[in-house]
Amino acid sequence: MFISYVPTECGTIDAEFAPCVGKKTADQLFYDCCKLYIEPECHDLCQYEVDRDAAQSLVQSVFRFLNTFVK
Repeated sequence: MFISYVPTECGTIDAEFAPCVGKKTADQLFYDCCKLYIEPECHDLCQYEVDRDAAQSLVQSVFRFLNTFVK
């Protein structure tokens, strides 16, 4: 994969954790990693989120999913 543009500020708190690659590429890389290490039922949660509300929503989805096994 060739990346022609890499932002000078990325992946840091100052850059609000913006990925150093495009969002679509970051999502794909994260998803590919998830496929190796987590259960298939959780793959739809594998998204690179920098927006606090979106990330919090994904985390809440994980907890709701896990709670289905606890009861």
